[in-house]
Amino acid sequence: RVHQRLAHHRSRSRALARGVYVRLQTEYDDLLGRRDPFILRVDLGDRGIFYRVNVAGFATKAAADSFCADL
Repeated sequence: RVHQRLAHHRSRSRALARGVYVRLQTEYDDLLGRRDPFILRVDLGDRGIFYRVNVAGFATKAAADSFCADL
């Protein structure tokens, strides 16, 4: 399965990253309404900690890219 990154957010908490997803879900309910995000914590050293907001469930990269283009 393929996932698509929707956003990355420099933040101290996973909760703030989740809030980014909730705002996107509100704006794009027709595309994101039934999808649950998965949030990855990424340590970029001197650049800080980032949380990446992703959605999964795409059969192919082309399907994920199409989904992202629709956003």
